[in-house]
Amino acid sequence: KQYFLKDNLQSQILEDKMQSNILFIKFNNNENINNIRLSGMATASLHVVNDSLIKGLNSVSGDTIFIQFKDDLISNMDIYGGVVGVFKPDPQNRKLNNNISYNAQNVTYNLIDEITLLDGNATINYGQTILEGGLIETNLKNNIIKSNIKDSVLPSVQTEIQAPTYGEYMEFDLITETGNIVNGYNQIDMGIFKGNNFFTNKNEDIYINNGMFTSCDHTNPHYYFGSKQMKVDNNSSQIIAKPMTLYIHDLPTFSVPFAILPNSNKKRKSGFIMPAFGHNKNAGTWIQDLGYYYAPNDYYDIITYLDFYDRSRVQIDSKLNYKKLYGNHWYNYKFSGFIQLKNYINQLIEPNQDFTDLGTNATKQYSAIFEHIQDFSNNQYLRIKYEYYGFENLSDIIENDINLRLDQQETSQLFYSRTWDYSTLTIGGSSIRDLILPDPVNEGEIRTYKNIEYPVIKYRYNKPLLFGDGDKWYNSTKFGYNFSIYNKDITYAKESIWYSEGINNTCTNGGISNSGNYDDCTNATDNSQGINLGNSELVWSDIGIAKQIKPSAEHNISLNIPISLFSFNINPSLSLSEHWVLSDVFDNENLNILARKLKGTFGVNIQTSLYGIIPTKIFNQRIRAFRHILIPSINTNYTSKSKILKGSLTDFENTYFPVGENLNNTSNLVSSISLNNLFQAKIFNKKGEFFKRDIMAYNLSTSYNWDTKLFNSLISSISLKNRLGGEYLRIDLEQSLYEEGTTNLLNGLPRLTAVKTSISRTFGYELMGENFDDLENDNQKSNSNDYLNNDLWDATFGFTLTAKYDLINKWNLEYSTLSVNSNVNLSKEWKMDNKIYIDLVDMKINSYEVEFKRSLHCWDFSFMMKTIGYNKGFGLKISISDPNLQSIKLTQSTMKRGNNW
Repeated sequence: KQYFLKDNLQSQILEDKMQSNILFIKFNNNENINNIRLSGMATASLHVVNDSLIKGLNSVSGDTIFIQFKDDLISNMDIYGGVVGVFKPDPQNRKLNNNISYNAQNVTYNLIDEITLLDGNATINYGQTILEGGLIETNLKNNIIKSNIKDSVLPSVQTEIQAPTYGEYMEFDLITETGNIVNGYNQIDMGIFKGNNFFTNKNEDIYINNGMFTSCDHTNPHYYFGSKQMKVDNNSSQIIAKPMTLYIHDLPTFSVPFAILPNSNKKRKSGFIMPAFGHNKNAGTWIQDLGYYYAPNDYYDIITYLDFYDRSRVQIDSKLNYKKLYGNHWYNYKFSGFIQLKNYINQLIEPNQDFTDLGTNATKQYSAIFEHIQDFSNNQYLRIKYEYYGFENLSDIIENDINLRLDQQETSQLFYSRTWDYSTLTIGGSSIRDLILPDPVNEGEIRTYKNIEYPVIKYRYNKPLLFGDGDKWYNSTKFGYNFSIYNKDITYAKESIWYSEGINNTCTNGGISNSGNYDDCTNATDNSQGINLGNSELVWSDIGIAKQIKPSAEHNISLNIPISLFSFNINPSLSLSEHWVLSDVFDNENLNILARKLKGTFGVNIQTSLYGIIPTKIFNQRIRAFRHILIPSINTNYTSKSKILKGSLTDFENTYFPVGENLNNTSNLVSSISLNNLFQAKIFNKKGEFFKRDIMAYNLSTSYNWDTKLFNSLISSISLKNRLGGEYLRIDLEQSLYEEGTTNLLNGLPRLTAVKTSISRTFGYELMGENFDDLENDNQKSNSNDYLNNDLWDATFGFTLTAKYDLINKWNLEYSTLSVNSNVNLSKEWKMDNKIYIDLVDMKINSYEVEFKRSLHCWDFSFMMKTIGYNKGFGLKISISDPNLQSIKLTQSTMKRGNNW
């Protein structure tokens, strides 16, 4: 056909094609074509032209094509039977950017109005957008697609990566790539969305009017979040709502002006973190873990939590994490770290006060943690760490965090390290200060509370094969060299004293003790001790005791020559150490050495391993063999006396290398002897596989001092192994080889001097029965995974005991406890957990708690009572079952915060 097109002075011929197995043409009275029927694998390719512009080429196929003509032009075209087609926009048609492919049972074209109807399970693909419906109408004049319900097929729209959005009616604009859905429904990532109107844009964002969101798949959801305006942001994977109300069974429980929730667990995303709500008789009504997570990119994120208790405190916890891997420069090659700040405002207000009074006379406290790890390359790095924990009343802040209770310190550390093929250089310093000291026990007790060490320089050289690879005996020689410089090391301590505030205490002879110390009778007429009449207490003095370790250095050279001779491993070793006392490490960039001493050590270790196997078939042939491994060894070490090269021995008293009490500076020769026995079993399991298991170990060791000509105690240890390789029974024996009070060797067996035993064992039991679900119809089965098994009752019993025997105190039961944990399925829905801990020394129950649980379809219900032990009380909790929304919970508790209550 010939067309005159815009921007083209000459006519252009466009060829339309139609073909099929059977062609039927009907003419009218004027011998013009009235209609054409193509049957059997019919296809057609037609150009769409409007206003002297080519819109595109439409290609379609089906079982039958029926074409009607009007005024020698095609007016309508109907295709029946599995229609498949594609519309390719002309390159000059800039309104449409993608091909439009479609399929349906039947398709009707109105070429005059450019309207196409797709009837019966219709689908249209445009770019990444997929449109479906029972009846779809496309209008190429205004580029609008409309989709309606037909034969129970709902209109829907989706992308290649998202679940479809359904509705009663839908419109989609091909130009703007936006759509509108009436009474929409969608399941996007975390949950189900519904609303009066769904509107989507080309960024695949979804806007919902009068929307609701829930993770409950029930026909009438047990809970949902409702909002007048809701947006599902595709780029940030967030749900943005304003306002937002939580409904439980259509009953509104609480509302917020706006909310931002995460909508995906596939990647990091910013958003508000939903809080938990509850009440405590001491702290009042509270909101926990109301937070916001901000992740602008892949390199850092910030998370902030707010806890508010209207009768006790406000707590803010904020943490910045950052990480960068393999940058282009030396300074950003690889680094990571975090900064965490916690602020506390504590004040227990009276019941008649309002929460606005919180902070009037409050105690404001904080903690800070900073860690930085930076690698400048794959062989050098920097480590920085700072921690500060200091609270006057820690129990009001973190009741159950035992580690944080004991770690009330201020810590500063900085280290730089550089590594080569065989050596490492480390430079750094540290400072540690205890912020809370335990109460003193005895008068005159010294307690160190602060230590400062800087700078420390350490160099280490280690070459495993000094003479290279080879088969010679000397090829396994190992050489090592260490050099360390300790510049300053200062420790601060306090001494315990008796203190009485504002009380004068009379001494026996007229003296007065203002401090409350019995010995402080300064005005007494003689040296007789006074009488303390005051109400005194033992405290740490305000006067600190400082002790500084002198700057010093150490050189150490070691040589090891492992040799295998027959079945023996022989390892001779030689070590030389030279210690220096320095006046100032960095004085004029030179070391000023005040004293030097040299010491040498020579040792030989001889060891071998012997194996024995006993074949057997016991316990229904499950144990096939026992193996015994015997490892005897003897290690002899000679340490020479120190040779003073400069200065004297007393110069080393306050250094890292003190001479100690050995003022005579004598040599020392000691031999250590050990005999280790390990018993193993080769077991054939139910799967037809062999595995090796340790069942028992029996070790003996002692040593002989060649200078005193005496043996030390003989230490023997027997341990029975569990399946995981740990110990459930251990017995340690200490025996003397000499008669009591003498150095005469015994003629018979060694004399027992001490015994220590430790037992730890856990037993598990199960009571099996019919599955509760088997007792009812299949359509009444529970959705809870907790009850899909057929265990009616199970329990574990844990028993631990530690006891020690010596000649003076005889048996002393140091620690012993019995723990019992049981889980009982009371019914198909209810489950009961019990935990009890019994102190077998005092025969008292230390702790007992019972918890009842039930699944409420999309909610979890839990009620816990703790009647004995620390933090007694009860707790009631109802939380959403969905793992992504478990932080949303309602609680009521008489216990202090902890244990997720």
